[in-house]
Amino acid sequence: MRIFEFNDYRDFLKKHIHSLPKQGHGEISKMADALQIAQPLMSQILSAHKNLNLEQADLLSEYLQFSEKEKSYLFVLVQVERAGRQSLKKYFISERERIKKEALDVRTVILNERKLTEVEKSIFYSSWLFQAVRLLTSIEEHKFSSLESISEKLGYDRAKINEIMGFLLQTGLCVQEKGHYVMGPLSTHLENTSPQLARHHTNWRHKAIQKYDQVKDEELIFTAPMTLSQKDFLKIREEILQLIKSMYSTVKASPGEELACLNIDFFKI
Repeated sequence: MRIFEFNDYRDFLKKHIHSLPKQGHGEISKMADALQIAQPLMSQILSAHKNLNLEQADLLSEYLQFSEKEKSYLFVLVQVERAGRQSLKKYFISERERIKKEALDVRTVILNERKLTEVEKSIFYSSWLFQAVRLLTSIEEHKFSSLESISEKLGYDRAKINEIMGFLLQTGLCVQEKGHYVMGPLSTHLENTSPQLARHHTNWRHKAIQKYDQVKDEELIFTAPMTLSQKDFLKIREEILQLIKSMYSTVKASPGEELACLNIDFFKI
């Protein structure tokens, strides 16, 4: 859920509060503190009896960790509500629609066959987080289709997740549908010759290492130094390849419920 989906900042705030854990219990008080106003005034603002001013909107954007574009949009929404002259209101409504169109234009020029540029690949594979955020949006029933739910799941602040989601939307790796973030059609397959392949492997192996002290019974971590013949080395390699092929067939037909990662290292020393 992003503010660009709303024409009234109050509708966004109420939806945002409701989407928080425990339906945002206590959030109005926290928001009032951030805006340096009394809680009753915050309630009056949400019920449309009062309006935010620009100073309060600035504090609110800091509290919600908005990007610059989100902050600009909030300012315009406030100006729409505060404008007295009809001509001024019309001007800010026009600005609202311009910014919204620019922000929500989820790349109508992006087609399914579009490929990431090398610069985009270097950003996407710079951290495991980009792939994790994208994969979470594919989980069923929109369980992780908002910035708040993804932030809570991965343990990173909303500003960081917002930054990553901005990139995913810009490239078409994620799209918005009916107010939810979902995985886009763009493929992220890497060829064996890609300079990003080593970074991709390293990202997830580092993540696996971080997991070692927290492995659950249902999970599996396995390391097996060994000696064996060249013939058996090739035999095991072929068996692993068959496992990978079988895994892809299973995953393709599997409903998205969990975010997981398989790392397999089998090499000679």
